[in-house]
Formats: sequence, C-alpha cells, structure tokens
Amino acid sequence: TWHPGADLVQGWTPDGARVLFTSPRATAAPSPTPRFWTVAATGGPETALALPRGYQGKIAPDGRRIAYRMNTSWDEAHRNYKGGQNKAIWIADMTTWDVVTPPWSGTKEMDPVWLGDTVYFLSDRDGVSNVWSFAPATKQLAQVTRFTDFDVKTLGAGGGALVFEQAG
Repeated sequence: TWHPGADLVQGWTPDGARVLFTSPRATAAPSPTPRFWTVAATGGPETALALPRGYQGKIAPDGRRIAYRMNTSWDEAHRNYKGGQNKAIWIADMTTWDVVTPPWSGTKEMDPVWLGDTVYFLSDRDGVSNVWSFAPATKQLAQVTRFTDFDVKTLGAGGGALVFEQAG
C-alpha cells in the first residue's frame, strides 16, 4: 500500500483475495483514528470499509459480519483497567450495519476472532484475561478458559482451532 504509517494486518477476507488491515491513514493528528481497509493480495489501491473506526477485528467466514474493537488503548497489557478506553466487542452486519455486542460491564475486551458462527475474544471480566465466546445468533456468552495466574495475551483462530498465548 506504500503508506509509511502504522498499518496493522488483521487477516484475510473469507475468499482469501484481500488482506484486511487497520490504518490511521485517512485521519489527522493529534489523535489519528484507525479504521479498516482491504487491499488485494496481489497489491494495488486500498479500499476503506464503511466503518468510520476500528482497531482489532476479523471478518466472519460468511463475509457478512465483522467482529471488532472500536478503539485502541494506551496499554494493552494493563490488567483490570476500568477506564474509558474499554469498549465492548462490536459485531456489525456489513449490509444493514446492525450491531450486536456481548453483555459487557466495562471490562477490557480484545482480539475478537471467528470460529464458525461464534466470536471468541479476550476479556478480564473474571479478574484475569481469559478466552470467552459469544454466539451472535443465540446471544450466548461463555467462558472458555479459566486461568487464575497469568493473562491470556493474544488470540487467533484458523483451521478449526483457537490458538493463544498464556504464561509466556
């Protein structure tokens, strides 16, 4: 894309033809706001998604929805932070722009990924960052991991499996 800024790859479109990334390229200082863009895997001009802002996210396997974090935070590893940088995971239908969110009470939630029709994400709602799941169709929220010592730091999905980092 030949842009010198902080472009961060998020993944692929479901057909594998385009790279999904975030970039503050279309906003101005002092607080550039990232949003989602795609670019062909073979190169060429980038295209902005219609969402006005977005930081971490993945497009659903059906290509109709995106699960994402709306904003960045100054310290991703700050445990039990309860300030204004925390936002719920948003799941937006990219046709109607209807938004669904998992039940949320001000906790830090990040790294949303799709596995089938379920969104998995990290949340410190139990005091330690663990993996949680949310099924948009049924609105069911569930805790997947129950670590009590070290936070789960990163989360990914692919090939029918979740992968994460915990305890270094």
